[in-house]
Amino acid sequence: MIPIALLGPAILRNWRLIAGGLAAAAVAGIIGLGYHHYTGLVAEVGRLNADNSTLKSAVQEEKATNRAAREALSKWKAAEKAAEKLQRQSEAVAQEAREETRKLHEAFDQTNLSADALAARRDLDRIYGLLERETSSRGSRGD
Repeated sequence: MIPIALLGPAILRNWRLIAGGLAAAAVAGIIGLGYHHYTGLVAEVGRLNADNSTLKSAVQEEKATNRAAREALSKWKAAEKAAEKLQRQSEAVAQEAREETRKLHEAFDQTNLSADALAARRDLDRIYGLLERETSSRGSRGD
């Protein structure tokens, strides 16, 4: 090993060379750090560009989804209006049916069906009796 006492005068004599070497090492370090930083920035720009394209496609998908939702909502509203119209028509038909049923009930309440049925039965019995007499009287005459 070189004794430290001998290094002192050698350093003083070659201080310019040592300073130049240290400056060169510092410049090389700065350049290395700058290159490392630059390549990191380039990688970051690439990642950001990829993220940007992903976000743009997501925005397009979201716009398509929003369009589809708006169309579905407008179709829903139209179907709701049609259902309301059909409901009103159904209620009108039901009201007419109730009114007709009421009228029929009134007509049946005013008619005595059992008396009408008895009168019809008497008329039928009379007609059958006349037919039997007529056929028996023809049979006994030999027509």
